Amino acid sequence: RNDFEEERRVTYGKLRIEETLTDTVKRILEKNQWDLEKAVLDVELKELALKFSLLTTPISGIVTKVENPVAGVNITPASAVFEVANPEKMIFVADVDEGDVAGLNAGQSAQISLDAYPDHKFDALVQKIGFSSVSTSGGGNAYPVELKLPKNDNLKFKLGMNGDVEINIENRDNVLVISSDGVFKKGNKTYVWLIENKKAFKREIKTGLTTDNQVEVLEGLSKNDKIIISPVSKINEGQKIN
Repeated sequence: RNDFEEERRVTYGKLRIEETLTDTVKRILEKNQWDLEKAVLDVELKELALKFSLLTTPISGIVTKVENPVAGVNITPASAVFEVANPEKMIFVADVDEGDVAGLNAGQSAQISLDAYPDHKFDALVQKIGFSSVSTSGGGNAYPVELKLPKNDNLKFKLGMNGDVEINIENRDNVLVISSDGVFKKGNKTYVWLIENKKAFKREIKTGLTTDNQVEVLEGLSKNDKIIISPVSKINEGQKIN
């Protein structure tokens, strides 16, 4: 700006612009004006570069990964250079077998057992049930289920922790429950081996809710009945049981 004004002062003096503005002087003034505008543009570009050099995370939390820990590396929105985890909103993701996922709904209560805390169970709630299946190590299909963990006091819940979950699908009181090892099927009917007078007799039963190791019995058994748990496949009708 000073160069531009100085050129105007030296060239014009006290004369009117129209009397002294030759083509040469005009080109000089235009060049000075262009230099000024270019300098202003350079400053604006540098301010923009400075503004976009500052990365801001949309959440507060802990930086868990830095892809390029070197200043001056160009990045794009398509590349995840940093990972930030919010320890106040931790979730537990469990793969639920496709045979069990039909009974799940958001809001159901659950208990999580983490390998890091074997003597404690944490209350949780089903938050989201995955729509797409994932393959299990055994070749089956499962669905990822997200469970909301309780308040993360002292950061006891950390990324990558493993564990198991029990989801409460339905509560029933005063029911008869037996081990699932003692239940077998033939056709569309369900049976157990009942012990009477030291002999084995097949008894048809009607079942209700089931878990991984327990079966609710609705009909066919009474509280004091004795059944054979294992091995049910090697028992014959009327076989003597010691």
